[in-house]
Amino acid sequence: MRQSLLLLPLLMLFACSEMGDANPTLQLVRPGAPTGTFTLRNNTDFTVGVVTLLQCETNAVAQPAPQQIPPGESATYEVSAGCYRIVSGEAGLSFRYLTDTTVRIEPNKNITLP
Repeated sequence: MRQSLLLLPLLMLFACSEMGDANPTLQLVRPGAPTGTFTLRNNTDFTVGVVTLLQCETNAVAQPAPQQIPPGESATYEVSAGCYRIVSGEAGLSFRYLTDTTVRIEPNKNITLP
């Protein structure tokens, strides 16, 4: 009986993964696609602990590295050109946003946020 109870969470996880992704994984740089970059500047008093990209057309999701950006520092990310919603902020229960914006990344160009 105890082994059955231990397997239950694993079976539930497997069943959920088989139902399909509501948000598929985003490949940040697609082979052969032109790329651009965006820079997140942390001009807040908190460490950014979450950076999430959602592709506009598909809602595919990626969490690029680095995820942590200390106050006063910045991080630059390379992605395939296109439309993205970029959400970033403090990790934890009291989530504070640095960005929640939609941008179009152009080939060979950089966008700086915020």
